[in-house]
Amino acid sequence: MKKFKFKLDAVMRLRSHQKDLAVQELAEVLSRYTTLQNQINLLQAEISAARLQELPVHLGAQRDLFLQRLHVKMHHYQADLRSLELVLSEKRTAVAHAQSALRAVEKLKERQFAEWQTEFQRQEDRELAEVASRKTGGLMA
Repeated sequence: MKKFKFKLDAVMRLRSHQKDLAVQELAEVLSRYTTLQNQINLLQAEISAARLQELPVHLGAQRDLFLQRLHVKMHHYQADLRSLELVLSEKRTAVAHAQSALRAVEKLKERQFAEWQTEFQRQEDRELAEVASRKTGGLMA
């Protein structure tokens, strides 16, 4: 009997590639998210340090202006972070769908392989029975 051949191997390779791409895109967005989160943390530390710094009265206005700029920057970072959270959610969903599509083809392959094994075993049993009947038939003649 012939070796098992899955007719949808090309589809499985394509879906595997699509899953790999989805995972890679998720990793890239996650990296940008982490970088942005780190920038926010550094900015928060800078704001805290600026607030704690004791300055002469005539420099207080400059510090307030500096803090205001930092808060505006923080606001922009946080808006970017929120938009990245939406992208992250979309990328996670894409990975889940890609994994599901790949798993469906893998399950089909497993099922077809099991059917092939069963048929292979039946064929082998028939051949063994035929050989056995020839030997017993040849001995009786």
